[in-house]
Amino acid sequence: MSSRKYALLKFTFLAFILEAPLLIAYLWMMGNVSQARFNPRQMSEWLINYQGGFVRRGLVGEIILKISSVFPITTSIYAIVFWAFAAYVALFLVIYLKARIQDWSVLAVAILLQGGIFHMGSGGIFYIRKEGIFLVFFSILCLIYLNIQANSLRRRSIWIGLLTFLLLTISPLMVLMHEAYLFMGFPAAFLLLWIVQKENPDLGYLKKALIFLALEVVGLFVLCSMFHGDALQSQAIWDALPFQDRLFLSPTAPYTPLGPIDSVAWSLGQHLATIYGIFSTGGIFVWILFIPANGLALMYVLSRLETAKTSTAYVQFTRLALIGLLSASAMFFIASDWGRWLAYLSNQTVLLMFILTQSQLAHSPEKNQALISIGRVLRYLNKSWILYLLIAYGLLFQMQECCVDYRHNLFPYDGYFQILVESLGIYWHF
Repeated sequence: MSSRKYALLKFTFLAFILEAPLLIAYLWMMGNVSQARFNPRQMSEWLINYQGGFVRRGLVGEIILKISSVFPITTSIYAIVFWAFAAYVALFLVIYLKARIQDWSVLAVAILLQGGIFHMGSGGIFYIRKEGIFLVFFSILCLIYLNIQANSLRRRSIWIGLLTFLLLTISPLMVLMHEAYLFMGFPAAFLLLWIVQKENPDLGYLKKALIFLALEVVGLFVLCSMFHGDALQSQAIWDALPFQDRLFLSPTAPYTPLGPIDSVAWSLGQHLATIYGIFSTGGIFVWILFIPANGLALMYVLSRLETAKTSTAYVQFTRLALIGLLSASAMFFIASDWGRWLAYLSNQTVLLMFILTQSQLAHSPEKNQALISIGRVLRYLNKSWILYLLIAYGLLFQMQECCVDYRHNLFPYDGYFQILVESLGIYWHF
């Protein structure tokens, strides 16, 4: 095959796995909204509000409730989750291009890894959760960081100021949206500001910003933990929703709180107890596949990016990427939705590795012998057969969000084409 044909084939493949999920997501979420476009229990997580008093996770639900007089609640949720997903896809591509990576294998693996863009849109999963907003926020921070690196000293301070301002003002809102932000999105965001501080030691206010950021996010998390809700608040939150929406979400029990609204009152012990189900139902065998396989995908990307600028010296790229990966893994120990956590962690780590290609700190010499040894092992992963294995992994399997069903471990191509045909049929009809 000629080099031109091979390049065209790669471009076509990348365009398909990037654009097809976005098209499917649009046709599905913005199609016939009279039918539930995803699980009503998942929808109800967006509807936790403050109508029973201040309670954790209630910010978005309160906003949706305020605008429900203009737009139906379910329509608002569909719009939020789709446009957040669309924004993430656009930001992901811009970050990749602005980081000047130019490696089709990195892009393919990043899109196809379980929980990545291809699986989000094609299966209608992961992006419908609140973590989708976390990803958009972190993507914006990554884009600002790339602008910091690309600008002159005078303009750089403006972008640094913007990054700091957004972190200090938006991070608290993320906690009020879902308190799990402390464990999921915050560690990488904090790491990003720390990298900026290390690369710009002359800006003294950055150290104070780091301390204040940690205090406000942790403080709000403690506040949310104190106001975790009770049974009466759960009922008040549910009763505040219009009856037609409650009937739509729970036609057989419209007067009883549904799913996450009911579990607002759960204690930490109840959340921890759900992890037992992973082992008691045999789901652990599924995660023995997906966690190492996604780890291999991330390590392959790390291997390609770490050696992009230097093929001999060992630099701190691996150190910073591993810190970002491990610091956000605490969710696996406090809740059972391992698919959700793995999807978010994988996407966030990919974004972090993209921007580390432009980091001065990431390309400073590595002196720790243990990390140098890890870097040596990683470079053995830079093989074409591993690339093809990871592509097959992304195209053949489908990771589930939480509750394991062995029948659904393969990618549902039948459902994929069914969504496409149904959605196109609706638009053709109109």
